[in-house]
Amino acid sequence: MLHCMDPLDELIWHWGMAYRIWSAKGIWYARRKDQDEVMQAEGPESLSFMIRDDYFRRSGQVAPPPPQEEEP
Repeated sequence: MLHCMDPLDELIWHWGMAYRIWSAKGIWYARRKDQDEVMQAEGPESLSFMIRDDYFRRSGQVAPPPPQEEEP
């Protein structure tokens, strides 16, 4: 049986230890737990990339590039 996660639950599962993540009225938000700065995006995928980039930038590592869509 295949179980799909809600996008909010999935973001929290991956990033919830370091970020407070929520959505309201179609906008998605994340705030690093040790910072006051709030990131916002129009969807969960965009927010996921923003969180990933923020996490790696603060850790001094380079994030791998996002996967590229194949052209038909």
